[in-house]
Amino acid sequence: MASSLDIAGTQTGVLKDVFRKHLDDFLSTASLHGNGLPRHVRRELDGFVHCGEPTSGFAWLQCTSCDHHRLVPFSCKGRGFCPCCGGRRMAAFAARMVDEVLPAVPVRQWVLSLPWDIRALLAWRPPLARGVLRVAFRVIQRFYRDRVAATAGVQGASTGSVTVLQRFGSDLRLNPHFHMLVLDGAYVRDEATGLVRFHKTPAPSTEDVERVAEQIAIKSAAWLRRQGVEDFQEPDPDDLQLTLQAAAVAGRSALSRRAGQRVRRVQTLGGRRFALPPRC
Repeated sequence: MASSLDIAGTQTGVLKDVFRKHLDDFLSTASLHGNGLPRHVRRELDGFVHCGEPTSGFAWLQCTSCDHHRLVPFSCKGRGFCPCCGGRRMAAFAARMVDEVLPAVPVRQWVLSLPWDIRALLAWRPPLARGVLRVAFRVIQRFYRDRVAATAGVQGASTGSVTVLQRFGSDLRLNPHFHMLVLDGAYVRDEATGLVRFHKTPAPSTEDVERVAEQIAIKSAAWLRRQGVEDFQEPDPDDLQLTLQAAAVAGRSALSRRAGQRVRRVQTLGGRRFALPPRC
């Protein structure tokens, strides 16, 4: 049988095309502002541009039975914004959660968004983001504990969660927010047998979610004040990375002749009010 060669395609798409066209100009402009971009940021950007390119390295695979060959370009393995590498990591993470971590009980996703004035603050300072997450989980756990006490008449229930911090929104602006997979109920240990039993709770109503969100907001604000921070602070102008992050949160251009101006966007609602779906 004649041998055949299969070459895995390189990455394409709007984001990749934008980087290929504008990355060099962006890095040149960035080098003129403050201390420029950190090395790890430049390495991530360059890695994404060359991700999936055979000229950056590849593996040559061969089937000894049919003599079929496949050339597989190396990926950048970036953790920032490469859709290909991020998608593979996301799929692997989800598979591990389902196969090895999450128990076979109902799970509900809680998404915690943050006020505009502290998004940049939490993006700059990860310990503050972790602190706000701890506050949010304690409030949600108390919600489930009280629900189990009210519906099943048992005390001391505990639930669990797995949380992923997503740092961008649908428009690719800097928007740190939490996706929390929370067991939709709680476990209670039987003191006589030592075994634990899961108690499922009814689905929360929109009013329940409003109360949980209000408690998280009040307790998070109080916790941030105890850490000595209350709102957004302008970054050091010499720190270009923080300057870019602040501009991304605000939806403004940070460099070039349009610095400080609102980014151009295609809008469908144009600022008009719209009704949120249930439980939001």
